[in-house]
Order: sequence, then C-alpha cells, then structure tokens
Amino acid sequence: MSFLAPSGWVRTTGYPQFRKGNMGGYSVIEKFYVAWDVRAVIAASPETGSVYDPSSDLPQLYGLRLQEISFSPTPNRTHAFVTLTFGPTTGGGGGGGGGNIADGDVEYVLDNGTFERPLETKTGYLTRWNYRLAAKAGVNSTPGWWSTATDTTLTDAFAVDYAWVKDDPPSEWKILEEKTKPGQEAYYVPTPVVNARIWYTDKEAANAIASDVGTRVAPADVFGIVGGEWLVTSARLNPDGKRWLVEKTYTWALSWDHDLYS
Repeated sequence: MSFLAPSGWVRTTGYPQFRKGNMGGYSVIEKFYVAWDVRAVIAASPETGSVYDPSSDLPQLYGLRLQEISFSPTPNRTHAFVTLTFGPTTGGGGGGGGGNIADGDVEYVLDNGTFERPLETKTGYLTRWNYRLAAKAGVNSTPGWWSTATDTTLTDAFAVDYAWVKDDPPSEWKILEEKTKPGQEAYYVPTPVVNARIWYTDKEAANAIASDVGTRVAPADVFGIVGGEWLVTSARLNPDGKRWLVEKTYTWALSWDHDLYS
C-alpha cells in the first residue's frame, strides 16, 4: 500500500503521510532523498496524473493521482528532497469523490522547510567569516581584534592601516587575512511552512484568494505552532478539472518586518 519509488530514491522517515481535508477526501504526501542530478531526477519522476497505488482496494486511496512534484536541493546541492503530492481528482464527480468538493474547501499540510538569512544575523557572527582584512603596504602584523570583530567598523587610528573588504583591496594595499568562511554569505534556519490547497468553481474568486502574497496573514490551521508571524510567500492558480485550485504557501518567522510587509 504505497507508491513504488524509482531506483535510488530513499523514502524519508515519517513518510508516506496520509491526510484528510475538511472536504472529506484523502491525500498522500511522499518524500524521498535522492542524489541531485536534475536531468536524472526529472527523468525518473512519475508523470502527473499517475495513480498512487494501482493495487489498492481501499476506497480512501482509490483514484488518488499525482498532482504535484517539487524538488528541494540541499544547501550543498549534492542531494535533494523530492516531494510528491497525490490527491483525488476534482473534475465534476469523477474518481476519488472530487465532485463533493465545495467552493472554498481547503486542506492544509505542514512542511518543515528552511529560510535563508544573511550571515551577519547569525548569533556569534564574526566579521572574518566573510570579509578579508586588507592592510596598507608595509603593514605586516595582524591586529588582535581581527579574530573577535563582529562588524566592519574601525577606529580612525586603525582605519589608516587596515580595511575590511569583500573582494580586492584598494590600490597599493594587500590582503593580510583571508575570509575564514569563503563563499558563505547566508545560512539556513528551520522554518515551518504551511501549504494550503483551496478549490473554487469561479476563476475570479480563486484569483482574489491568491492575491495576498507578501502580507502577514496566518493560515487557519497552524498545527499548534505558538508565537511568531506568518507571511504569504507564494500563491499559484491552476485549473483542476472543472474547478480552479489555489495553492498558497504560508512561511513562519519569529517576526516579519512591519515596514516591508503589511
């Protein structure tokens, strides 16, 4: 009773996940860990519309078809997570009971994603991680503050002989110390992400629901997460049989900048 994974795909612990939306239909989420070769992954991926488990005689799983595939490479881009979403067809009473879906019916799925933040915001950040220390010609000693500095500010006295630089130093200056974390300008933090799927028969109504990207709005189901704020970070409108499917992503953070996001 499961999706037959392609060779080399390793099912992630805790999957498959079976979910029941408030419209009564079931969906199945599969997640796999694979070597990251975009051509090979795409070639091995099943076609959208593929049946989840052709041999299943369970009515809850009968007719579930692949609706979406997403690829999330790891930070070093050597591997990726492949997520497959299977759900009922919604085209006017076809298989899977999709004809019972009413306008505005929604189902929520929680995914633990990552959020990229500037390296300078990391607790314990040191300037030497992503800055080179330049020195004036003739200056050969590394000052003691090089190893402990947390920003690029220099006193007037030190600024005569030293400078923090990202790339090449000023003319007639030299690099005294290299970056200790070269190529690292950001870091990833675990971030809860709620994905919502909402069905409508009217395209204009569906489009209106999808128009709040960039606003601080919490999903109706936050899966028990307390505190912080939610931001609508993406919304997509797709035809789904005789209906329109809105797929929205809500991303959590301790705080979103209220000057930038309403």
